[in-house]
Amino acid sequence: MALFKKRLVKQKIAKKVGIQPETLPAKNSSLLIKGIRITEKATALQGQNQYVFEIDGRITKPEIRKAIEKMYKVNITRVNTINSPSKPKHYGRHIYALPVLSKAIVTLKVGQKIDTGI
Repeated sequence: MALFKKRLVKQKIAKKVGIQPETLPAKNSSLLIKGIRITEKATALQGQNQYVFEIDGRITKPEIRKAIEKMYKVNITRVNTINSPSKPKHYGRHIYALPVLSKAIVTLKVGQKIDTGI
């Protein structure tokens, strides 16, 4: 019964906004993009019109595309994702795990760029 209620709520929201219910994202994808990642390799990729974003692992490539196009007002030609597993680290005799890291490498159309502040 809970699934039916979710579908009804989604349809009501779609009617208020004026779009089809199928086009609504499953989750708020702009909240699942944590931010732009600035490293030495990422700044080298900016010369090739590619930008690296840190993302949540649950977001899909079409959702990444829509969210970044909406946030930065750019056109994206390609989205690649990387999922790095958790790695054990040692501090003295204690062992802890680094968190899982998910990244998206986004390629923009020629002539467009994102201001990273560098």
